[in-house]
Amino acid sequence: MTEKKKQYSAIDVAKLFCAILVVIIHIPPFGKQEASTAAHFLNLFFQNFLALFAVPFFFLASGFFVFRKDRSEGDFGYARKYILRLLRIYLIWSVIYFPFFFTRIWEEQGTIPKAILKYIRLSIFAGSYDHLWYLTALIFSVALIALLLHLKASPKAILICASVFYLFGLLGQSWHGLLTPLQTSAPSVYDALESFRTFISTTRDGLFEGFLFVSFGMFIAREEVKLKTKEAGMLCFLSVLLMVLEILFVHHFHLAFRTDIYLFLAPACIFGFILISRIEMPEKEIYRKLRSVSSLIFYLHPLCYIFALEILKRISTRAALSPAAFVLTLVLSVLYAVIIPKLSESKGFTWMRKLYE
Repeated sequence: MTEKKKQYSAIDVAKLFCAILVVIIHIPPFGKQEASTAAHFLNLFFQNFLALFAVPFFFLASGFFVFRKDRSEGDFGYARKYILRLLRIYLIWSVIYFPFFFTRIWEEQGTIPKAILKYIRLSIFAGSYDHLWYLTALIFSVALIALLLHLKASPKAILICASVFYLFGLLGQSWHGLLTPLQTSAPSVYDALESFRTFISTTRDGLFEGFLFVSFGMFIAREEVKLKTKEAGMLCFLSVLLMVLEILFVHHFHLAFRTDIYLFLAPACIFGFILISRIEMPEKEIYRKLRSVSSLIFYLHPLCYIFALEILKRISTRAALSPAAFVLTLVLSVLYAVIIPKLSESKGFTWMRKLYE
């Protein structure tokens, strides 16, 4: 008899919350036209702090499950299938979002040839729409880690390598101000680094962010993490506190260029993931279904936001800037995320599965 595979229901539930946090990243939950200081503070708290944990958690979960399955199947067969599936999903959603994204770029660039070149560059390095960078980053990270493992690199060596790239990535994000002295001491070096950052658009990508978190997911799946649950909880809490201090520090000294990643975001997410992976929950079919719901909320929410804005603008401009935009977007996203898997089980609609699996 084969051993029954553990479901990790707590991770499935956490993914749903993370999908909602991704919606919060792109749409201020308390409105763009804040009526009070409290609303402004709450937007900052949810968008610039709490929601930052969402995407790293997805990276960790993907690395954990992909390389956990590869360990049992061998020869990285599952990783290859997973990458091909991600490529298909990325192409499908790129086509769906193409009219919206290309129109935006065309307006910025002024001419179609320039817009085409920028679209191709962004599609490779930063994603073919605002949120789709996650897929390109995940494809790159899984492929790189699978290659390194195939070349007999140890999980620990991969982690060290990924950590170095993450530290470099911070220089294009929250700790960008550390490069400022180079403007006077080594202007040619500074210009070269800035040109590189401009070309790749952002260090929020597979090499400088996804690589680390997917690597840790792989490490947790393949190596015995000798850390007690209580210790993981305490280290997660301490990392979150240090991250708060880090945020206050970099903002006080105006070091941040972008604020997608922080130094202490990494240990906070990693210890948090270890903690959640050890939560015992009953293995029910509903938790498995949450996987497709979470994925579809992630893929669909920008499209639902466009629809929500069109509906609210017919009421008033103020309504489109109010918290109603977030609420309506979330409602539509959840609604479609529940309906599509149901429809995909029906004859004639099975093609819908390609949107999320």
